[in-house]
Amino acid sequence: MASIQDDYSCYITIQNESSSDFLLADFGIDDNEGTWPMYQPFNTIEAHSTGTVHLKDRLGVDGSKGWVLYEVKVGDRMEQFQLRFRDPTGWSKNHFEARSSNNGRLNIEVKNWESRGHPFFVTIVVRTNPHALTAPTPIPSQADSSTGNDMHATFEIGFDYPGPGEKHPIHENIAIAAFLNSSVVFPKATTYNNLNHKQWEYFRGMIWNDDPECLLFEKSTDDNRLFGIGADWYQKFKLGDAKCMTQRSHFGDLQFLHAMGAADNEMPHTTRDRMLQWMGVMYKLACGNQGVSEDQHLREHFDESMFNRTTDPSGGTTLRDLILADRPEYRDSNIQLRALGICMHMIQDSYAMGHVQRRLLNRWDFERRDEDGYLIFRPGTWAQWGPIVSFHTYGTQDEDRHSFYDGLEGASVPDPRNISSFNRLLGARDAINACILLINAFARKQSWTQLRQDMETRVFAIDPNAKPCNSAVDNYIPGLDYTSAEQTDYTPEAMYYTGLAEKRLLLDPEAGTQSYAVMRPHVKVAWLRRLTLTVIILALLLLAMWFKGCAPAQLIHV
Repeated sequence: MASIQDDYSCYITIQNESSSDFLLADFGIDDNEGTWPMYQPFNTIEAHSTGTVHLKDRLGVDGSKGWVLYEVKVGDRMEQFQLRFRDPTGWSKNHFEARSSNNGRLNIEVKNWESRGHPFFVTIVVRTNPHALTAPTPIPSQADSSTGNDMHATFEIGFDYPGPGEKHPIHENIAIAAFLNSSVVFPKATTYNNLNHKQWEYFRGMIWNDDPECLLFEKSTDDNRLFGIGADWYQKFKLGDAKCMTQRSHFGDLQFLHAMGAADNEMPHTTRDRMLQWMGVMYKLACGNQGVSEDQHLREHFDESMFNRTTDPSGGTTLRDLILADRPEYRDSNIQLRALGICMHMIQDSYAMGHVQRRLLNRWDFERRDEDGYLIFRPGTWAQWGPIVSFHTYGTQDEDRHSFYDGLEGASVPDPRNISSFNRLLGARDAINACILLINAFARKQSWTQLRQDMETRVFAIDPNAKPCNSAVDNYIPGLDYTSAEQTDYTPEAMYYTGLAEKRLLLDPEAGTQSYAVMRPHVKVAWLRRLTLTVIILALLLLAMWFKGCAPAQLIHV
């Protein structure tokens, strides 16, 4: 019987001897045997390079069993090759199979491999010949396979998150969906888990808005995806000086980085103008041909009230140092890609209800509010948001409601290849479309002057009945008929104690606007969750301080 300590993983080395990149088109795990480690399977194997696909066995008596499908441009059309592999347990033989969509145009040479022995190693060499006239040999689809259940989303590590708890990669999956539908080449089977280091530079930029001091990451020269425990970030977020970037971006004058106002009663055009000023600098930096470079100083692009001699970073800080902040060590950092990611984050946040209140365009698809007062739309539909009615501020918001609309709250993680899987995440569909607009402009190096016009009129359009910034979340929904909302089971607490005349006062004066004066009852005890998280973080901080103080002394006495 197999030992639980044995390694029954598969390691498939692919040597690309063609002049085109291999792009991952699909992949899977059969019969739930195995798990994909981080970065696996490789979504890109570049021309004239080598990559190893690694399917890891699970803890237990089962081995690993999976497949990958790559596509490659050969001449004027795409060809594909599929690899199926299995390292079972000790009493069964290993298995490997390679198929090409056209053996003449796309040739696979399989080196010798052992039918016994663990782990399982195979090496293949793939060559292309665009001049071959051989007939195609179609590859059976996964649906035609008899090998069992396909487990696309079984990952060993899942979604990195600094600190306790789980955080789904919402921004990242929205961005992947946008890239897959844009003119920038992303492999069809790209997932958050298998993003490579080059692609991750976009996402380091997207994370920057939440972590402008780059405190969520370890200092590493080789890995731009190495998260730390996040204690330093949490300390800055909860207790940091008001002048630090983490505080300014979440609670202060830089809240526009999240499509939010700096304070209550700030006018919407003011917030939008600040967003567009910042986005203009970052977009020009991303394109690299519009007069902005990473070695230029902040004072060359931003008002002195934002960055000056008393701020950190100061006005003399370069754009590169602003973006790399406290983690400049990574040797392959790409400031241009990170700058684009910063723009994408701002666009995405502008469609989240906790950040911005937009006018609802499809009230007929609204179904009801649930027992907690959250918006529910009919199956197969999604909220379609129009112009901005008001920006929000974070400091005094209902944290639970803000988080609900930013996250999934028990829903499955969206699949970037299936746009409809984002329907439940209100605003995500619009955010994907707006990000596609940005990415396509970036790909063709469209001038910021032209793109800004699109941003003003299509993405960040201000409603004629716009209102000053406030700390609401979903109190009122512009464009939603009140009578429709009345046909639900949810009634705000205030309505239990008011008559008809008082109920009318709960309606916003603006026609077609539904307003709720009181938030939902806090079924989830938000303060208890926050207290628990704070205790855990403080314990980690104390433990880290103890190790720093005690480790040298312990070494002396060894």
